[in-house]
Amino acid sequence: MKLLLKQLTLFAFIAACVTNTSLVYAATELTIIGSGACLPMPHRRHPGNLLRVNDQRFLVDSGPGTIHSLAMLGVQPDQLSGAFYTHFHHDHVGDLANIIGWFQAVIWHDHFIRLNKEIHD
Repeated sequence: MKLLLKQLTLFAFIAACVTNTSLVYAATELTIIGSGACLPMPHRRHPGNLLRVNDQRFLVDSGPGTIHSLAMLGVQPDQLSGAFYTHFHHDHVGDLANIIGWFQAVIWHDHFIRLNKEIHD
């Protein structure tokens, strides 16, 4: 648990530096999306966290099922400012490809909406 708290403090520090925010005034909130292990558990999801520092949100790990948990929380891909990974074991990066695909789907959707509007205007 102490190691986890040290890592999360480091992530909050990095996020504050990236966003040019003073840690003294940073409003920080951590949502634990999943805290399970590498084997599936019926009542726990694989590791994933949503770290909010002021108005920015960072994904910390994205184990399998993270994308569905984010959708259930109402988080859209354009609301994420970045992602951090504690290490590259499958249970921490299993949804990385889905997260990337999610971003691409939003970009293409926006592109087709603009294109369709230009055609019909």
